[in-house]
Amino acid sequence: MVGGEHKRIVIACELTAHIKPNMLCIDEPTSGLDSSAALVVINCLKVLSRRHGMTIIASIHQPNNDLFHMFDNIYVLAKGGVCLYTGPPLPLRQHLHDCDIELTQNDVPIETVLTIASDGNRVTDFGKLLSKQNSNESDDKLIEGNTRLVYGKQNPTKRFSFRDVYCLLKRSMRYAYISQWKTLGLQIVMLIYTGMMLRVIMDTEIIVPDGCVTIELGAGCDHQSDADIINENFLKDNIKFLMALVVVVPVQIMFVFSISFCAEVAIFCNEHYN
Repeated sequence: MVGGEHKRIVIACELTAHIKPNMLCIDEPTSGLDSSAALVVINCLKVLSRRHGMTIIASIHQPNNDLFHMFDNIYVLAKGGVCLYTGPPLPLRQHLHDCDIELTQNDVPIETVLTIASDGNRVTDFGKLLSKQNSNESDDKLIEGNTRLVYGKQNPTKRFSFRDVYCLLKRSMRYAYISQWKTLGLQIVMLIYTGMMLRVIMDTEIIVPDGCVTIELGAGCDHQSDADIINENFLKDNIKFLMALVVVVPVQIMFVFSISFCAEVAIFCNEHYN
């Protein structure tokens, strides 16, 4: 198995996992492929990023024009870590024009940038032009930032909405119903069993006595009346019931979470292997 095939197998393992990753970093996913197969792979990654809301970062060496325009944003690096361009692929031609690099209609912008990246002298000149352009853009942003707004400062944050809460709650319940129904069912059974057990051992008479514990509790004094002895026994039963409640409920929660952890071990091992 060559390196490119191994990379694509690892990518497939990541994408076929039960829980999709939020970010996926790939090094040369099109290595060893022809142009047609490379377009299929990049298009598949683009569809997956749209469908599952994933951020995919990939390094591509010597892409053709069609492959280049399939990316949402690009970051072109030259020797020495010099950034030649960053942003969407479409404005690259205008970017080269702003840097005093004229292109004909038949010239491909990405090939021109890659040619500059492979030439050390041109990288230095291009880097100076790029620094000057970035300085001008920073000045424009600074002027724009100091401009007084007519209607005051705009708040980009979204306000609280019950509709958003409803959508998030609905999504969480749907995910739990589809992916965690076994754990939810076991938790419901455990709650019913715990409630029935506590109801059986619960006696309504133990809540009648005063909850204040006296100094003579458990002393076994001979001068106690029968009512005091009964009250003391009820108070002891009440304390036992509360202790059972404090112990049983955390144990039940730990039991349910231990089962959930066992279900996630396979995903953890898969991620660690990759």
